[in-house]
Amino acid sequence: MYENGSADGGVIVYFNLHEAEKGIQGDKAQLMHRFLDTCTSSQKVSDSSSGPAGRRIAKRVYTREGEEITDVHDLVYDQQIWLSYGEDFKPPHGIF
Repeated sequence: MYENGSADGGVIVYFNLHEAEKGIQGDKAQLMHRFLDTCTSSQKVSDSSSGPAGRRIAKRVYTREGEEITDVHDLVYDQQIWLSYGEDFKPPHGIF
């Protein structure tokens, strides 16, 4: 996982899909929210940023090609993703 626009400082995120689906009865929006919460809590890059508890909250997720991921089930194991705090995709420096 990388911050939008960056190719440095990647962080590995472990997300237990089975556990995250408990209690939400197939609500894809709620599942995506839980995934974004997991990503936000795993960030090292945002520790000094503004927001609750000194962090910015991840709002969107993109693939390397800039496609937005809106369903957690579309993610692939070991996939590189880029987090956004609401802004549109910014190509990572040095990759494109």
